[in-house]
This record gives sequence, C-alpha cells and structure tokens, in this order.
Amino acid sequence: MFEPNGDWTDQARRNIETALAAQQQALGNRVIPAPVADGDAARLVADYAALFAAVSQSVIRYQFFAGDRLPTKKRATQAGRFDWTLGPGIARLPGARDADYALFLSTSDAYGSTGRKLLQIVAMLGPGIPLSAGEHAGYAGLVDLRTGDLLWLNADRAMGGDLRTPEGAARRVQQLLADFPGSTPAPDDRHRARPRPARRDRPRPAPYAGAYQPRGVDEIGAWAEADEDERQLASSPLLIRDVALDAYVRRALCDTVGAARCAGVRVYVLRVPLFNASMAANGTMRVFSGLLLRARSEAELGAVLGHEFGHFERRHTLAQFRAQRTGSDLLGWGAVLAAMAPDADLRRRFATLGRSVYGALYRFSRDQEREADRLGIGYLNASRLRPQAAAQLWQNAIAEAGASAVARGAHRPRLDRIGFYASHPPEAERAATLTALALPDATDRDDGADRHADALAPWLPQFLDDQIKLNDFGASAYLIAACAARGWTAALWRARGDLYRARGNPRDLVNAAHFYAQATALDPGLAAAQRGLGLALVRTGRLAEGQAALRRYLALDPAAGDAGMIAALIARPEER
Repeated sequence: MFEPNGDWTDQARRNIETALAAQQQALGNRVIPAPVADGDAARLVADYAALFAAVSQSVIRYQFFAGDRLPTKKRATQAGRFDWTLGPGIARLPGARDADYALFLSTSDAYGSTGRKLLQIVAMLGPGIPLSAGEHAGYAGLVDLRTGDLLWLNADRAMGGDLRTPEGAARRVQQLLADFPGSTPAPDDRHRARPRPARRDRPRPAPYAGAYQPRGVDEIGAWAEADEDERQLASSPLLIRDVALDAYVRRALCDTVGAARCAGVRVYVLRVPLFNASMAANGTMRVFSGLLLRARSEAELGAVLGHEFGHFERRHTLAQFRAQRTGSDLLGWGAVLAAMAPDADLRRRFATLGRSVYGALYRFSRDQEREADRLGIGYLNASRLRPQAAAQLWQNAIAEAGASAVARGAHRPRLDRIGFYASHPPEAERAATLTALALPDATDRDDGADRHADALAPWLPQFLDDQIKLNDFGASAYLIAACAARGWTAALWRARGDLYRARGNPRDLVNAAHFYAQATALDPGLAAAQRGLGLALVRTGRLAEGQAALRRYLALDPAAGDAGMIAALIARPEER
C-alpha cells in the first residue's frame, strides 16, 4: 500500500515549478502561473484537468500505441495529423484570457522501501503477486486556449529523476517537455503564425543545462574510474596522434550537438577496426577507426557521436550501474530465500527470477539505446547536417552484415529480431525508427561527404589494412566497394588486391594481380602495390613478371622491413 507523504508532495511541486520556469525561460517562453481558483472556478479547473487526463490516455492508447491504434487515428498518423481536442469551452478557465496556450503537466511518483523490494522477491518466488518497487510516470500537453485543440503531447510511464531534489526535478521537466513545440508568441504579437503542432516523432534537443559535476557516491566513483582510464588512454599505443584527424572528428561532434554541448568533451581516436564509439561518464569520447571507415559522411559520423553524447547527457552509464547493482541484489536475496524454501517447486522459481532479472537488464540496456538514438537524431534535426544520414548508416551496416554472411556461405542474419541477450535494438528497427524521426524537410542539407573523405584520405590505406586483417572477406569487400563509390583510386585497388591475395585461392591470385596492375597504372610509385603485384604474379607462375615488379618495389622502398626477404626471392640462382 502506498502512503501519501505531504512533505514530499510540496517539495516536489516547488522543485517542478522552479525547473519549469528555468526551462521555459531558456526556450524564450513567458510562463503565466494559473491563478488560484475556488468555488465554481475550482470545479471547472478540476473538470478540465480530468478531461485532459482522459484525452491524454486516449491519445497514448489509440494513436501513439500501434497495437490499439484506431483506424481513423492510424490514417491520421500516416498523414501527419494530430486531431484531438478538449473543446472550445476551455477558454472559460481562470486566467485563459491572459495566455494563448495552456500547458498541462501531470506526474506521479511512488518510492518503494527496502522492505517492499524484499516483499517483491517473495511474491515472485511464492504466490506470484506482481508488485512494483516504485512508480514514476508523467505526461505533458500543450492546448490552444482559443480552440481547445491539443497541439502536442509527451508521455512516459518510466521516467527518471527524483522530484524531491532540484536536480531530479530538472531532469523530469526535461523529459516531460522533450520535443516541446517552441516559444509562445508574445501577447503583443498575436497576429504571428501559431506554432505548428509538434510532431511527436520529430525530436529536437532540449535546452542544454550546462556542464555538471558528479553527485553522490555512485557517480563520483564512476568519474574517478573514468579519469584513471583516461590517463591510461592518453599513453595507449592504439591512440592515433593526428591533429588534423582529431580536429575533424571534434568538429563533426560540435556540428552535431552544438558548441556548448561539445565544449567539455575530450575526443580520442583509436586504431581499432570495429564499428563503435563510446563515451565515459567524465566526458571522454572514444572513436574507433572502424567507425570512421564505415561512415560515408560527416552526418553519418555525427549520428553516432550524437548517439554517444546522448548516453552521456542522460547519464546512462550511472543508470546502468545502478540497474545492475539492483539486479544483483535481487538475485542475491532470491538465492537466500530460495535456499530457505520448504520445497523444490519454490527453489525452481529462483531460476525464473534469474531469467527475469537478466531479461530486465538487457531490456533496460536496449531502452537506453533507443533513447540515445532519439537524442542523436534530435541533435541532427537541430543541426545544419542532413539527419537522414543516421538511418543510412544502419542500412549500410545491414548490407555489410549480409555481404559478410554470403561470403561465408551462411544465411543472411535476421536483423529485425530482438534476441533475449541483445544489449542493442536490432539494426532494422533502428534504421526504420531513425528514418521516421528525421525531419522530412531537411533532406537537402549538407551531409559533409567531401569533408569526411578528405579527412580520412591519409589514413584510409591503414584503416583498410586493419579491416582486411579481421579475415572477414565479405565485409571487407563491401567496405572497399563502398569507398570506391566516389571513384577507384590506387589505394583502393591495392587494398582490393591485398584482400584477394590474403584469401589465396588460385582464382583470387589471378584477380589480385589484376587489381594490383590497376593500382600501379594509376600510381606507378605506390610501392605496396608493386610488392603485391610481384607476389601475386610469382604465385600464379608468372615468375619473370613477378620478379620485375618486386625489383621495382625495392627500388621504390629500399629500406622496407622485408627488403632482405624480397631480395632473396628475386635473386638469380648463382646469387643465392
């Protein structure tokens, strides 16, 4: 049973009001507090608050939730319409004449005690009564006071932030007002166009609250570990020390999330041929060379960097740590209670509890990834870059995975299904979601493809070498072909030759020799291509031609590390 706590309620209300005022001031809106009402006016306010709650629940169920979506609302969603209203009678609300719009906020919080959490475990092991350790839900809506039309609604049944603290209330308001339509027109400017109804699926970033310092034992500890990791990272042999490349990656981040957000981020580019990036709790961002190789534009790179920054801004690392700690506590207490169980049936229920905990943790991780995707596309929507690039990046990843499977003779992976132990949503889901979330009128924006190619050019041969060494023929062939979409260069022909020569089938060696010949035709001074051509020709029986190519290689690079071995390979019998 939940017991009301008046002190907590008053404290939460004050914190919410303070956070709301600060947030709306940052948006440029002028907030007019609703006047205190009594008698009939108070009953009218209560009636419209109840009506708003009922309409909001209908919106959530019959338009936002696809499973119960009404046919008329399905067509409205497809057409981009948002047709819900509280009726024109809302203009009779106290204070309505002094404002253009009414902002309804509703948030409900309940906190579970340790005893309740233990009872929750007992219920799971015993009679199976579902109990929750706490509830944190809320929704917010913007209503036109002239017509009663509901212009915008945001709802979340699993919100974060402890309303009993100013910081938690600020986070809750940020979540409640995510994707807020925009500034309220000034009273003396009523003839301006009214703000268009905000599309719930077109996110934009919330106002930046500024850099913060860690609070609490958990977060201070996470920052301390991240600081130590950063000290080790600065001296890592994997770190690419290239001022120009670092500057480009940082510019891509700042162009995506904005100068204010990226000011405190330290970016480290690592020579790791995997499609990944990460961001630690203390503002350290790691960008893998495999991501730079796979991104085809600054916008695609920015989509991933914005995603990672979203994890950082929402403190997902801390939330994940706390979720894992809670899960381990549940498993520990469950084991104790199961050992005390009087029969085997109750002990078997512990296994079910374990699966439930692990499933919840992985689902929690997937939900964090979805939130970070939404934040990342929101940053791109508000930037000068083309947000459609975010979905294209995942479509390319799907194509790469398919090419890898075909080359290995395996079935194409089903990237539209969620595995039980999956920490991320499936790639197909992410591509479809990001396609829907990108601003449709931003398709003509710059995607920075030329800037990305120019920044990557000095490192492209090395990044391709690293990729080829992963021994994934299909993925490597796909990536080389993707790079060649802008035109084949000597470096790309040479990389293609290396890929085929590494696989080493007789037909591959013939193809490799052809690819190396294409590279040397474009750049006769490319020593690595002359070397590859010579080795491929020697292995296909064309000894004289191969030795000639190897001599050209030694002439171009006499100090090569394998110069002695190559010299012995091409030496005449009497010289050996």
